[in-house]
Amino acid sequence: MDATKDPLALAGFSYGAEHIDPVRAADAGLIYETVAEDYVKMLGSVGYKPAKLGKIFGGKRSCLTRGRITPKDLNYPSMTACIKANVEPSILAFEAMNEKKSFKVVISGKTKEKMVSASLEWSDGIHRVRSPVVPYRDDL
Repeated sequence: MDATKDPLALAGFSYGAEHIDPVRAADAGLIYETVAEDYVKMLGSVGYKPAKLGKIFGGKRSCLTRGRITPKDLNYPSMTACIKANVEPSILAFEAMNEKKSFKVVISGKTKEKMVSASLEWSDGIHRVRSPVVPYRDDL
């Protein structure tokens, strides 16, 4: 990332989804589940060859036999999108430890800006999980 070229365009990616707080990590609350295989599939979908995947992840790796996912489908707390955001459902209610829930972020609209930075935050009053959202013009 080269912030000297266009620092505002990179702002949404520069802070990530936050660093771990060791004290809060003992009771993390909501976490995103992403495994190495998700990255293999995503990198394969954008053109990484098996030899390169092997260097990154070790061993023989090929996304061709494992299916592909696009960067937007990667279950990682950083999303790129385009202007009005609607989150469905707007509330995630958990009843058990390690219960998994899904949500969908629907983005629509237009902007004159190349990119803008925003974030989606889930909180139960104690735990807080923030995901960067970077709307961009689709004509770039």
